[in-house]
Amino acid sequence: MKTIFSKRFVFALLVLTFSSSPVQAEEFDFSSIAKALGGWLGEESLLHTESEPVQFARYDNLQYIALDRMFTEAPFDGWKVHKIAAYDPMAGMQIALGYGEFQVDGSGRKKTIPVGYIYYFVYRGDSPETGERMVLHAHPYGYIEGYYHRKSLKQWTTMLREVQSYLTVKNIYRFGVLEMGEYGGIRFLSNLSGTYLWENVIMQPDVKSAVYDNTEGFLKLLPMFVDRKIGSKKGVLLYGPPGTGKSLVGQTLMTSMFEGELKGKNTIIITTARHLTSPDRVDLMFHAAADLKPTTVFMEDIDLLGVKNRSAGVYEDVNKENVLNELLNGIDGVVDNDGFLIVGTTNKIDLVDEALLRSERIGMHLYIGLPGFAERKQFFERFAVKKVIWGADVVLEWLVGETERFSGADLVEAIQLAKQAAFLSGSMQDGKLLITKAMWNEAFEKIRANISRPEEFAGSGGITHGNTFDLAPKRDRSLKASIERLEAMGF
Repeated sequence: MKTIFSKRFVFALLVLTFSSSPVQAEEFDFSSIAKALGGWLGEESLLHTESEPVQFARYDNLQYIALDRMFTEAPFDGWKVHKIAAYDPMAGMQIALGYGEFQVDGSGRKKTIPVGYIYYFVYRGDSPETGERMVLHAHPYGYIEGYYHRKSLKQWTTMLREVQSYLTVKNIYRFGVLEMGEYGGIRFLSNLSGTYLWENVIMQPDVKSAVYDNTEGFLKLLPMFVDRKIGSKKGVLLYGPPGTGKSLVGQTLMTSMFEGELKGKNTIIITTARHLTSPDRVDLMFHAAADLKPTTVFMEDIDLLGVKNRSAGVYEDVNKENVLNELLNGIDGVVDNDGFLIVGTTNKIDLVDEALLRSERIGMHLYIGLPGFAERKQFFERFAVKKVIWGADVVLEWLVGETERFSGADLVEAIQLAKQAAFLSGSMQDGKLLITKAMWNEAFEKIRANISRPEEFAGSGGITHGNTFDLAPKRDRSLKASIERLEAMGF
């Protein structure tokens, strides 16, 4: 008996010769892969899949979840599981299985599923002894392949289409809030926290309207654009000082897709340029976006990609050049990207490679600047009144005037510091924290000590390019992080 196994990603024809018909379902030998497959499928030959294995590697553990759903959760076309076996390179074929617990939908539901070199011995008919038989194999490297008798080629073709559907229309990650980390495949976002609504986003009105129209507004119109084949992809860059709400836009889009108007209508993949460490990672992201479309990719710190010394005409890092080229190819549509929105963020637009900023790529540039008087007033009204009393000599206009050139994150951080000072000193009145002017001044001084920002960044934003600035934070000073710290205090 001669056995030839395919290597990963490479097609091979596997022919195993046996002298007998399939044995009884309870009798075949599991001591080796060849004996198990031959005993189940029997007769003269066993045909390996005639196409490349179906690749699931761009998603964490999807090959295992897909087979579990096909045969145990939502049985396909009358096929049933007779046995699930595992192959251990050290111990051979065995019935004893290893299991892993995986999140299997966007709501956080988890399920325990066999993992490893897993073989599903399946049949269709009244019994395993008389029915059609097939074997599907889920590999740890992220693919599924099938084994079937020569006379079952037609049935395998139908089965193959079903397996492939778990990459696209039946993909558990479709319409999910997803993340792509530095390693591994696409997975459900593990730290989705809070509910962020557009009506609660504090920005200068014209800027907020432009951001909404070019992100969620575009996504709501996207099905119509796709149907009419007009402008069904878009690139948007959000830039400006840190702490002004760029990341919060991503969180707001996630909320809309998780539980708002875009739920069940759009997939979002959250990543950062720091995690696009190779061309393969970029290729994975765009192929997943194509599988799961319509798709939004929200990518932070886009300035870290492809910084070029243009005067010398060379890239500082060859790998960065390769990563950038793969990103440009993905945006240009080497992978089918109809129904696609990419949103990038940066604090330093002057470091973003010019090739990314072309009109047909990431062509809409929205500057989100520091909050003006009206916006700073909203921050204090929203975050500085719950369970709080201000000192008699503290008025809203004074607070707003003292915080000129503060970012939204700076304002929320200052409010948190003032509340902490009142709590630690036992300053209370009528069961609420009493924050005196001295406490506010101390909080403002701590924030001012950390910022060095030119006057030109006092604007509220717009659709124009800005200049650079410097911020030396002691910790994460994004607006989203500052709000979450404040909420954790119970205020």
